[in-house]
Amino acid sequence: MEEKFGLAAYGGRVEEVKKILRENPSFNVNSPGFSSQPALHHASNQGHDSIVSILLAHPDIDPNLKKEGRDTPFMIACVCGSTSCVRLLLQDHRVKVNEPRKNGYTPLLGCLPGPP
Repeated sequence: MEEKFGLAAYGGRVEEVKKILRENPSFNVNSPGFSSQPALHHASNQGHDSIVSILLAHPDIDPNLKKEGRDTPFMIACVCGSTSCVRLLLQDHRVKVNEPRKNGYTPLLGCLPGPP
């Protein structure tokens, strides 16, 4: 189920995402699925703002979850240039906009490789 959900988020399939959530009320929306990434990371990466909105509205979503200990959905949206997703994430009071990556860089500093 996690992989199917992640693929739906990655592919921008809004109705499939809604259906999975509706039919599986105890589903863990933060679970790593397709490509070991949570659905919010996929949607932020691909610029699927409709899915980002759906996921941010879910009571169990963790908008600051770091993919493989590194990147939050906000960081991913910034790096990928998904401006509509960046805007949605900025509107959510839970999102930490200056959460550092593993290398110490933050969305406000940029995503340069290596130490700051």
